[in-house]
Amino acid sequence: MRIIYLLVFVGAFFGCAQSKNSKVREKEVALQTLDGKGTPAGQGREDTLKQHGQVVLWDIQGLWGGTALWISPDGAGVCQFVKHPTAGQKGLQATRYSFMLSQKERDTLIALIGKHAFFTMKTKDRSGVPDEARPVIYISRGKKMHAVGKWANDSHKDFDPLYRFLLAVAKAGEKGKQIPGGTFDWDWKPKGFPVNKKIWAMTSPKL
Repeated sequence: MRIIYLLVFVGAFFGCAQSKNSKVREKEVALQTLDGKGTPAGQGREDTLKQHGQVVLWDIQGLWGGTALWISPDGAGVCQFVKHPTAGQKGLQATRYSFMLSQKERDTLIALIGKHAFFTMKTKDRSGVPDEARPVIYISRGKKMHAVGKWANDSHKDFDPLYRFLLAVAKAGEKGKQIPGGTFDWDWKPKGFPVNKKIWAMTSPKL
């Protein structure tokens, strides 16, 4: 009888141990399927990709021209380059291209927005000097919406890295598909983005 009890106890012990080991293995497998942020692999990745939201760079000066860039949450971009007219043209001329940001560019953009705390970023308010450019960055992500302008002669440890990166993205966009341009129009923008005047109003210096 004691032998029977002993066999039953040993069997129960090993059964319990196997059950615990099985649960541990299941937990390990579950952890391996997470992306490091508690999101199952293959799920929620699209949300991660869209973290940069809607991005606009406006860096066009009325006398010299400049660059503008619009980035959609899905990574589609449109860049615009404004230059002096050539022979036979009148007024500033705009050349535009549509393109897709690479995954590396999108990840870098997301990282820069976070690292430089864009949604709480502020710059110095002052009057501009004659012909001084004032680039503007606008980002809308979820319920957050923020725009920051900075006079070209000023430096800013958080604005400048993001600004330089967006200029580089716009330059790379020249390899994309050229879309209709022509005489520069201050009001032109891709469909789905806020009107330019709204963004400028958000960044007007408060003197």
